[in-house]
Amino acid sequence: MTDIAPKTCPCCGGKARTKSAKYNTLGSYGDTSTQKQWFGVYCTICRLGQPSRFYFSKQDAVNAWNERTNIT
Repeated sequence: MTDIAPKTCPCCGGKARTKSAKYNTLGSYGDTSTQKQWFGVYCTICRLGQPSRFYFSKQDAVNAWNERTNIT
């Protein structure tokens, strides 16, 4: 599957980037089997972004960002 790039920001037109972070479902008590990763997209200018820990694949986060309604 080809990666789709995020569209520009709907508020300011700035460049959008993907972000990701790992977290452990059991906090500091978990091992690598309980590690998860979430993805999101944010604007590099105005910092508009998606809720954290919502998308579990980069492509799902980008697709959701690209399907939003532009503010006019």
